This record gives sequence, C-alpha cells and structure tokens, in this order.
Amino acid sequence: MLRIACFLLIAYGLLFAPTQTLAASFQNASDLQLNQPSTGDTFLSGNTVSVDAEVYGELFAAATTINITHLPARSAFLLAQTITDTVGSSYDLFAAANSTTLSGTYSNDVYVVGNKVTVAPGTIIKGNLYAAAAQLSLSGTILGNAYLETGTLTLEHAHVTGILSYTANQSAKGLADSQIGTLHYQEPAPAPAADPLSWLIPFFATVLTAGLLLLYAPVASRMIMETLLHRYGRCLGVGYAVILLTPAVITLLFITMIGYKLAILLLCIYVGLLTLASIFGAVVVGKLLISRFWPAQIEHTWLISLFGGITIFIVGSIPGLNVLLGLLLFPSLVGASVLARRLHT
Repeated sequence: MLRIACFLLIAYGLLFAPTQTLAASFQNASDLQLNQPSTGDTFLSGNTVSVDAEVYGELFAAATTINITHLPARSAFLLAQTITDTVGSSYDLFAAANSTTLSGTYSNDVYVVGNKVTVAPGTIIKGNLYAAAAQLSLSGTILGNAYLETGTLTLEHAHVTGILSYTANQSAKGLADSQIGTLHYQEPAPAPAADPLSWLIPFFATVLTAGLLLLYAPVASRMIMETLLHRYGRCLGVGYAVILLTPAVITLLFITMIGYKLAILLLCIYVGLLTLASIFGAVVVGKLLISRFWPAQIEHTWLISLFGGITIFIVGSIPGLNVLLGLLLFPSLVGASVLARRLHT
C-alpha cells in the first residue's frame, strides 16, 4: 500500500502541476544540463538531466538519469531510472526510480519509491520519510518519523527522532548501532490461500459482459466478427502493432512532459481496447461453436456468451494451449476491434 501511495503522490504532482504561471519553463534534450537559474516552474526531460542551477518554482523532471546539485526552492517531482540528489530540498520531495540516492538536507517530507533506495550518511530529513523499495539503506538523521516498506532494511548509524515503522522480510540490520525513538516492526502478511472458486467471478463477468455486447452493440459485434474471419492475417498484424507500439508512444509522450495528458488519454483507450478484445473472445468462440454444432440457436445471446466463456476458460487453463490462445487469438481480436469500423465504412 505504501508503494502505491508514493507513486500516486508523484503522479498527482505530474498531473496537477500549476499551469497558470507564465514563467514556466519546458526543456527537453538527450543530455540536458540546467546551468541557468529558472524563475518559475521547470519541466525537464531527456536521457540525462542535471540540475546545476537554482530553480525557484516547482521542479518536474523525467529522465533515465537525474542528478540534482542545486537546491530547488519548492517541491521536486522526479521520475527516472537513477536519481542522485546531493543537496536536498526546501519543500517536499517526490521521487520514483529503480535506484535513488539521497543526501543533503530536506526541509519537509520525502516520498520515494523504487527498487533500491539509499539515504546516505550526513543526510538530514526534517520532516517524515515515506519509502517503499526492495532494498533500503538508511543513514543520517530523520527528525520526524520514518514509514518504510521494504524487503531488506539496513541501518548504518541512523538516527530517527520519532517513530521508525517498517515492514520487511526480516528484522532490520544495524539496529544496535542506530538511535531510534520508537520502533515498530511488522512482518509482511502471509499470502492468502488460493480460493478454488476464485475463477467464478471473472468467468461470470466475462459471460455477462459478452452477452451485453451482443445485446446492446450487435452491429459492432457483427463487424468485428466479420473482420476477424475474413481478414485474420491483417487483424493479427495490426493487433501486434497496437499491443507493442502503443506503450512506446505513451512512454514518449510522458517523457516529453508536454504531452502527458494526451498520454493518459491514450493509456485509458489502450486499456479499454485490450479489455474489450479479451472479453470479445468469448463472443467469437461462442458464435463459432454455436454455428457449427447448434445452428438453430445462433441468435441466442446468452447461450453464445456462455459457451464462449466456458471454452475460453477451459482452454486458458491448459498449459501450452493458453499460450497459443494468447499469441493467436487475443492480438487478432485487438486488430479486428481497430479495423472493423474502418473497413465497414
């Protein structure tokens, strides 16, 4: 939960950044070095981003590598593969990266999520630290509280004035050499036992949605079905192109920062299309089965969705066949959903 909360806070900052200021600066380059002071909110993106000058507004940065050597005057929102901050932050810091190293003085709260998080010796966090990572190394001083979720926690002469509350696979290393105000340790909750009936909800949801598609969108259902049967090869190619290329386009739009709202819209459409294609598989399979073995019931909506749903779930549970289903049917349904209206207009 802490990992999700940290990421949502970072996303909130990126989505709802102030847009009314006229002094906002947008910069994008492969190797971007900010060496001139920025008076307003600053948006930076590139392969490598280095902040070597004062930023007097909010700082937003997205890159493969981010290096911060000058103290931002307000909150900083960072998204990268590797983040190195050697000066701290005057306001809140929000960071998400595979590897994050923090050092310096942080006047307010710090929110960080990633695979590896290091709070270096000499670091001072005057507010609270909220961190979620597979590996977390904590040194320096935290004058507030620390709320941590990690696989492995290592303390190196750390000083936490308030509460150190953490969830980890095992007790933290280095506790004896650290000064902790109040310690709360909780082991991860055990994984819930598998429910033998857990498949019922997705099964009935698929059958119900497939039936509703046939009832309330019969023309669209027919067009997708005809497109798939008559142009299967083309549908398969288009489907793979959509599945593989759309995430790359969304990522590029996010990196440019200016297009992040379009990226979110495209992401919603993408998820909706994949969901529609997976559900429509029951419609296609059901119609093929009914037309082959029970043609008199070809117009029976719920019989089609029920037979299709049962077949999809049975085939999907068989090793080997489930892979074949995912490689040959699902991409073609995505392609048919894209091509149907265009080819029938």
